[in-house]
Amino acid sequence: MAKTTKAAKKPTTRKKTATVKKAGRPLAIETPEALTDNWERFKEHCDKKHFEYVASAGKKIALPKRLVYTLERFMVWLRISRETWSNYKERPPYLDAIKRIEEEVFARKKEAMINAEGSTAGLIFDMKANYGINEKTVIQHEGGFDITMDLGGPGSESK
Repeated sequence: MAKTTKAAKKPTTRKKTATVKKAGRPLAIETPEALTDNWERFKEHCDKKHFEYVASAGKKIALPKRLVYTLERFMVWLRISRETWSNYKERPPYLDAIKRIEEEVFARKKEAMINAEGSTAGLIFDMKANYGINEKTVIQHEGGFDITMDLGGPGSESK
C-alpha cells in the first residue's frame, strides 16, 4: 500500500495593503470650499429677510429687515453643534475659512449696532461677552494719576 503524502501548504506571502479606517463620523462639511459655499448661501438667506408691517386700513407692506449674522444661527443652518464647530477650528484646512466667517459675523454685528438694527443693548452685551470688548480704557500715567477714556472699540482692556 502506497503512502500518500500531502504537500505542506506554504504560507501565503501576499502583501497586505494597510487600510486605515478613520475613526468617528464622516465630516458634515467635507471641504473648506463647501463651508464657504454654505456661508455665502446663509448670508443671502439673512440678507433677504423681511417682515410685514400693517399700515392704515389693514394694508400690509413688506419691509426688508436683514438678520444679524451669528455663529449660532449659522451652526443651526449647517445642522452642527458648537462642539463640531470647535473641531473644525482644529483642522488646518478649515482655519482660513472659519477665521473669515467669524470676522464677518463680528463686522455684521458691529454694523447692526451702528445702524440701530435690532437691540443695540443686546448687541453690546454680545460683544462684551463673546469678543472681550470693554467700554472703558484706563491709562496709567507715571505721574501718579489715572486717565479714563471711553473708547468702546475692540481691543479695549483695563490696565
